[in-house]
Amino acid sequence: MTLLGSLLMLGSILLSIWCYSHKNHTWALLLAWMALFLAMVGGAYAHDPNHQRVDLNQWFDQLRSGKGPCCSNQDGALVNDADWDTVRGDDGHSHYRVRIDDEWYQVSDDAVVTEANKYGPAMVWGYRINGFNVSGDHKYFIRCFMPGVMG
Repeated sequence: MTLLGSLLMLGSILLSIWCYSHKNHTWALLLAWMALFLAMVGGAYAHDPNHQRVDLNQWFDQLRSGKGPCCSNQDGALVNDADWDTVRGDDGHSHYRVRIDDEWYQVSDDAVVTEANKYGPAMVWGYRINGFNVSGDHKYFIRCFMPGVMG
């Protein structure tokens, strides 16, 4: 979380307490919800570019799959170990799949990042277009998928 985000969250909490103590419960509740929202949004980056592993920023920015650049680490989302695995496809080969919003999506071979994962956890870069893709069969396009380091 950035310094500004932390200050906004702290200010919201303090103002919420002040409003509650002055019997203005509606504002107190609204400000408490805003502080909660800021706390949740503050950690949204998969890899915060200003935190701990700044040596990985350039590495993230150059990651590519067969579908093109993955963009940056800020566009990617962490994938829990339980939310990705391999399955045998109709072609008899193993393919990755990722669970996004409680729905499993098969990762096309050209979306897999083949470079070694220096970060550790699995990550996925994708996007939505009006809820459906061009063929109408999926709600999520996977541009890049980087398997996690097992261990």
